[in-house]
Amino acid sequence: MKKIMTVAIVVLLGIYLLPKMDWGKMRWQPTESVTVSGEAKTVLKNQISSFTAGVDAVADKKDDAAKEVNSKMEALIKAVKGFGIKAEDVKTQSLSYYQSEESYWDNGVQKSRKGQWRVSSSVEITLREVDRASALADLLAGSGATNVYGPNF
Repeated sequence: MKKIMTVAIVVLLGIYLLPKMDWGKMRWQPTESVTVSGEAKTVLKNQISSFTAGVDAVADKKDDAAKEVNSKMEALIKAVKGFGIKAEDVKTQSLSYYQSEESYWDNGVQKSRKGQWRVSSSVEITLREVDRASALADLLAGSGATNVYGPNF
């Protein structure tokens, strides 16, 4: 009986005291962080464009084709400089010499022989006033250039 009484007192004390004790609370707390987001936009008008202009010539003799290309290129560069393009903004881009081969038949056998010389040259032109791109394209088209590419911004 003593045991039952002791157990009853312990149970009653537990029922009375357990709710009054601070057992703490278990909480999930987020880790501390800082979040920053932003956006920036810049819109600039194209300020520089480039063109490529070239000339070609075909002749039986290499020297004749080269002289013709050099003459046409001098006229092209003179026109571009007259437009207001500075000398440092006109750069040679390519120069090529090529002799074609022609095929023919001789007694049922296909043979080939050297043909005409093809010479070409091109320059890259940097235009620093993009508002004048259309005018430069017109100038290049009328200058004797056989190949014009651009404007490239």
